[in-house]
Amino acid sequence: MLLSIYVDAARVKTTFFLAFLLFENIFASSRVGFSCLTTQFEKNYKQPGIILLKEIGIIMRRKDKEITDCVKIESIIQRSVVCRLGLLDENRPYIVPLCFGYKDNTLYFHSANKGRKIDILKRNHTVCFEFDIDCEPIKADNPCEWGIKYKSVIGSGKAYFVDDFEAKCAALDIIMAQYSDGTFDYPKTKVKNTLIIRVEIEHMTGKQSGQIA
Repeated sequence: MLLSIYVDAARVKTTFFLAFLLFENIFASSRVGFSCLTTQFEKNYKQPGIILLKEIGIIMRRKDKEITDCVKIESIIQRSVVCRLGLLDENRPYIVPLCFGYKDNTLYFHSANKGRKIDILKRNHTVCFEFDIDCEPIKADNPCEWGIKYKSVIGSGKAYFVDDFEAKCAALDIIMAQYSDGTFDYPKTKVKNTLIIRVEIEHMTGKQSGQIA
């Protein structure tokens, strides 16, 4: 069952505060990944630990493979080399592997000013993403017992274009920090001709399989 409520009036904070606390306690074991993020209700009403009811109900079937530790989830992202960004092109899914940067629950990508993903994002800025590391086949004599070791993170959010010059340089620094410990200067003409995509993460979960240290 998925419940939904709109928190569009200031009085909701007072009237439904205890109800939100109640549902938070009841459904805490059924939701995944929200401890890593600040929900919209927290942002609007400054009540830590409260989540919108419409966001409850995301359950991982294999609880034994679930990663709930935020530090471990971010570690997977930090060790990743590629982020696979999923878009929706009208009624067709479209996935593109990208270099990326990550900081403060936000993803950053750089791109040319034109291309299919840019056209899609202008029409629909809802995205999903995936990271994976430590991938290794598990072999067995019985083909039905084969498997794979991995750690992964998947999530979703909203994508926005960054236009401000200084903000674009800061995003490029975050992207470069994913792959290097150095510091860099960016030619102004290059920055102006580079498109920066910022993805504000709304939800993400971690998962692992196999005997991984």
